[in-house]
Amino acid sequence: MPVTMHSSVPELLEHAGIVLDGPDAKRIGEASALLDKFLREVESPIGYPWDIKPDAYEAGRAALNAPTELQSALVVVAVARLTTDVAFPERPRVFQLRAFLPAILRRRPKIPELDVKALIVILASRVTT
Repeated sequence: MPVTMHSSVPELLEHAGIVLDGPDAKRIGEASALLDKFLREVESPIGYPWDIKPDAYEAGRAALNAPTELQSALVVVAVARLTTDVAFPERPRVFQLRAFLPAILRRRPKIPELDVKALIVILASRVTT
């Protein structure tokens, strides 16, 4: 199945050859839902799209205050969404994701080996990176 701008993050990961199960699948699912909520909240930002502050939104604050395991999953999910969305200029969410990802990374979540491998596979499998 081809990747589209409507593909879910689990579908994007599966397309990249990453199959998760058990607690990891649950963690990625929770992170995906939280990221999707954030993206919906910032769909119509007031002000400039490059001046988005994740802590100004409920989902952004929830992500920034989430446990480190969920923050690590949020990094994976955000990178998967970002590397896919840049291929679809009709629905650019690049500014939103570029605001979200550094905010999470500034929290310095501990990123387990599984997530590091997932990030490498995601980045290596995208023609747009």
